Amino acid sequence: MPTSNAPPPLIGLSACLDPGRTWRPGFDYLYLSAAYARAVTAAGGAPVLVPPGAVAAVAALDALVVTGGADVHPRHYGAAIEGPIDLEVEDRVAGDRALIDAARARRVPVLGVCYGMQLLAVHLGGALVQRLPDAAGHGAPRAERRHAVDLVPGSAVAAAYGATRIEVVSAHRQAVDRLPPGLRITGRAPDGCVEAFEGSGVVGVQWHPEAAQDAGALYGWLVGEAARLRSART
Repeated sequence: MPTSNAPPPLIGLSACLDPGRTWRPGFDYLYLSAAYARAVTAAGGAPVLVPPGAVAAVAALDALVVTGGADVHPRHYGAAIEGPIDLEVEDRVAGDRALIDAARARRVPVLGVCYGMQLLAVHLGGALVQRLPDAAGHGAPRAERRHAVDLVPGSAVAAAYGATRIEVVSAHRQAVDRLPPGLRITGRAPDGCVEAFEGSGVVGVQWHPEAAQDAGALYGWLVGEAARLRSART
């Protein structure tokens, strides 16, 4: 958490992009669940909505959250579509990848949530399970379910929650299949689904911490880490 006399860390929230399909046909819209901003504010940070590809904005940020979304096209990890898939807008995917690179170049923390976690894994060289079995119990997009996650003792996520087993809110069809070197699995669901990973400067979680009552745990960790690193840079 930031100190009382310091300005709150600026936490970038990657915006979703609707290219004239849903909110108002014919007009492009940026949008995001207000739960992300509420969670960051409650943790002592200042949320900033960042459009896809707004790389210059990253220079002012103390951390970046790559928020939830739809499915990453398998071509991004060298595969073909194998079945029903709800593809994320490619302009958003490309824009988010540029934001990730900019944040990592500045050495500010990056938190990937759901689609954000999956994109982080793919962007850094991993691959995904294209579709979990319908009976897996993780919840399809916009159909939330609650389930347990076991965390690796000593991991950043376990430290944030102060526990090695937590209950989470999930809404996803895809999951991490393979991680690149430099990232390690730090959380799994009881069925073995990868639920958290971390590496140098990055943390990915498959669940939606902003949708749970204990949202302050992970967002509190992120704001605190952002404040600590900002102080070290000044």
